[in-house]
Amino acid sequence: MIKYTIKSKDLADINMSVVEKTNFPIHFKFEDIRLEVDRLTKAKVEIIAKAKVERAAMKNVLQGFPETEEMDEKKRIACQVYQGCYDYVKRAEEKLEEIDKAIKEYKDEVKEIIKQTKIEGINIWQMTKKN
Repeated sequence: MIKYTIKSKDLADINMSVVEKTNFPIHFKFEDIRLEVDRLTKAKVEIIAKAKVERAAMKNVLQGFPETEEMDEKKRIACQVYQGCYDYVKRAEEKLEEIDKAIKEYKDEVKEIIKQTKIEGINIWQMTKKN
């Protein structure tokens, strides 16, 4: 089991307190976790928006070129656009799952740190602008 200790406590800003994982030679601040969760949350929003655009493009291609038997240049381009969008959406869905998992792991880790160290003033639900 990973053990956590508070290496140095910042009374002015509790999120800047340094945490030590005792089973690993690693030190970090709650602020580091908050910044990483913010980065992941921003990436998630961007991926969702891009996937929405790509899905709309896929739909447009299918409406305009549903047949596939005789492939002239326009149809090949349409298929290329569709395939690019399809590939992106597939990767986006996988990445969103990874991001959700990482955010959950960070929040679970903060809960465990709080449980083990009894540090007060950390609120993981307020650590990010959007959860």
